[in-house]
Amino acid sequence: MTSPTEEAVERVWAAYKLADLPGCVALAKEAVAQAPGNGGAWFAYGCALERTNDLVAADKAFAKASRCTEDAVGTPYRIGWVAFQHVVATA
Repeated sequence: MTSPTEEAVERVWAAYKLADLPGCVALAKEAVAQAPGNGGAWFAYGCALERTNDLVAADKAFAKASRCTEDAVGTPYRIGWVAFQHVVATA
């Protein structure tokens, strides 16, 4: 059985997968408002913000995700697109 927070985060990821960025950001805002101490909610919010190219806000959300007491998530390692393509090509 999933909690209301888990369900809220699942809705964020569903919108993310559909590339519904405005919906994804709005759902993520609701998720972190509902559960401000949940790292998974903050991480999902950071990913949504990152997809909208709001990198400063995304980094703040990722930092909050790493400091949460419930379901803490480490901060992501970010590299540039060219470097990423090189890593994939040589993997």
